[in-house]
Amino acid sequence: IMQSVTSQGGKVMVGEASQIEGQLADFTTTLNNVGLALEGAATLLNTLSGNIPNACATGFSPKGPHPVFAGNAFDGEKNNGKANRSGTSDGSDEPFEDEPYYDEIDPPESMLNDPRLQNLIDRVVQIPGIEPEEWSTLNAYQRAQVLQAVDHEIAAAYGITPDHVRIASLPDDITGYFREENGTKFVTINHTALGSDEYSEEEVLEALAHEVRHSYQHDMMLQDPATQSASDRELAQKWRENNENYNNGEDDLETYKNQPVEVDAREWAVAFMTKLCE
Repeated sequence: IMQSVTSQGGKVMVGEASQIEGQLADFTTTLNNVGLALEGAATLLNTLSGNIPNACATGFSPKGPHPVFAGNAFDGEKNNGKANRSGTSDGSDEPFEDEPYYDEIDPPESMLNDPRLQNLIDRVVQIPGIEPEEWSTLNAYQRAQVLQAVDHEIAAAYGITPDHVRIASLPDDITGYFREENGTKFVTINHTALGSDEYSEEEVLEALAHEVRHSYQHDMMLQDPATQSASDRELAQKWRENNENYNNGEDDLETYKNQPVEVDAREWAVAFMTKLCE
């Protein structure tokens, strides 16, 4: 394309302009996808070489990332088996409006009825690719772009800085994690979760919601307490204290699970998915 345009002195026929513009847009998208893949590879290499904190066997590192477990790591917490796009386990292929992905976590009513959450859902359902029939046709990098759009909507709704959503090859028991690196926030999602049918769309969206909630906690802990409401100030202080003594779950999974930051992240992810599936 470039050779053709160059040979014509940078000019093209009017009838060819739209086609060439579309081809260049496709080329740009391809370059972006290559960039995401290279970034994921670089992250993996850095991890292997010890340049960033290595995740332990369960996928956690103290005061570092807060990953979510894949599959049924917490017995009784997730529905048994992989949920399909309808949020059920009957093999149907209906949109995910029938029932929520989780059935045993009850977020507080204040979280479920937060106007910010409903406003968020109203915007998320408009994101191209979010509908199950669209999601099923996307490749891993296109799905990552959908997740990036969801992240931006969450950030806008809750008044925090957005994260950079990236893909990386992670251990099978880790769906994703949140980490702040040199002032930039990242949510990293396992390539397997995006590039195969082993994970349902609900599982991927729940993982994203869980990790972005950690991003929200991160920003809340950095805010000046004098600018926060009494309830937000109390929450942020609880999270700060937890973060100073964070249990990575390597030796005591139950203690990890019951930490304030993890309880809050699970509850908010359930609230998000519950409203999305209504």
